[in-house]
Amino acid sequence: MSELNLTLKHHKTQDEARRSLEAAVRDAQAHFGGLIQRVEWSPDRNSVQLSGAGFHARIWVDAVEVHAVVDVPLLGRLLGAPVLAQLQGLLERRFPPQLPG
Repeated sequence: MSELNLTLKHHKTQDEARRSLEAAVRDAQAHFGGLIQRVEWSPDRNSVQLSGAGFHARIWVDAVEVHAVVDVPLLGRLLGAPVLAQLQGLLERRFPPQLPG
């Protein structure tokens, strides 16, 4: 089983983090195309669940961090690792680390 547990500080307001999450989901849909078959948002849009053939993901933002838990059991470690790395890259682009100032 391949699983990604990722937590990143977002350095944004809750509204900005929510908008970045929405943008990250759009990026994922564009990048992974038909692999994402279902997108379910929470009523406040702070959390989203993505699912498709062989994977399930839950991504959410709180006041300080963005969290992602992605499970890719059917792809296994060999094929799942590149998919997880691409998703991690998408999130890190939308929630970049803040450089010390």
